[in-house]
Amino acid sequence: MWKDHKQGSTYTAQSVQRHPKFTLVNGRVTTQFNYDVALIRLNKPVRLGKQASTIRLTSAKARPAIGDKLKIAGFGITDWGEDIQKASLRMKRGQLLSRKECGKKLLATITSQEFCVANSPDNGVSGSPAFIGNILYGIMSWGSTVFTDLAAPEINSFIMAHVRT
Repeated sequence: MWKDHKQGSTYTAQSVQRHPKFTLVNGRVTTQFNYDVALIRLNKPVRLGKQASTIRLTSAKARPAIGDKLKIAGFGITDWGEDIQKASLRMKRGQLLSRKECGKKLLATITSQEFCVANSPDNGVSGSPAFIGNILYGIMSWGSTVFTDLAAPEINSFIMAHVRT
């Protein structure tokens, strides 16, 4: 359940549908989250306005370029010691890294279904949108398992890698 305290609106999930091919692959050094997306049907439509709007999905083959700045919106913490229960919605801009560079930083294999954003919000933002302008490119998936490493890059699932066109 999500509560918009300023507007007083409450939204409850009516159903959650995980991607049928979702897998969690535990390796010796790495963990991979393939098809890390889900659809959530709410119990009622979200009231659109100043606090909520729609966003376009990227085209099937479009991908941001290495170095592009993406925005991540979420409720995650960005400072050590911050209480996630008191976190407010915020946006932070992060830079797209190459899969190779990101893999070195995280000691992980970054798949072609994923992209890596440096300097994004950290813990608590899984499921948050990664976008440029009004175009959604991905959804925050995973990051460093070291809670104190707030500077580590975060991994996003390319949204169009999971959508039937």
